[in-house]
Amino acid sequence: MSAWTPATTQVHPLAVGRRIEVAAKLDQVLVTCDGVEVARHARSWARHQTITDPDHAAAAAAARKAAAGTKAAPVDVTEVEERSLDTYDRIFGIIDGGLSTGEGAA
Repeated sequence: MSAWTPATTQVHPLAVGRRIEVAAKLDQVLVTCDGVEVARHARSWARHQTITDPDHAAAAAAARKAAAGTKAAPVDVTEVEERSLDTYDRIFGIIDGGLSTGEGAA
C-alpha cells in the first residue's frame, strides 16, 4: 500500500521562515501569514504536484538575485594576546617556578 502524498503549495517568499496558517476546503486552499494572504489557489487532488504562483516565483528569483549580489560586511579583527601555555602551568603549580613578576590570572 503506498502512502498518499498531497500537492504542495508555494507561498510568497516574504513568508519563508514565518508561521503560516493553511485553510483547505474541498475546492480551495488559502494560506495566510499574520492575517495577510500569501497564497490562494484552487485545490488540486493530484499527487506529487506543486502549485506555483508566477508572481511568487518572480519575487523569489528577484530575492535570490539580490542576495547573490550582496557582499558580506568586513569583519573587524581584534588582536588578542596569546600567552605561552607554560605560563598557566606555572600559575597552577604544575611546573616549577611559580608566578614571576607581572604574571597572574587576569
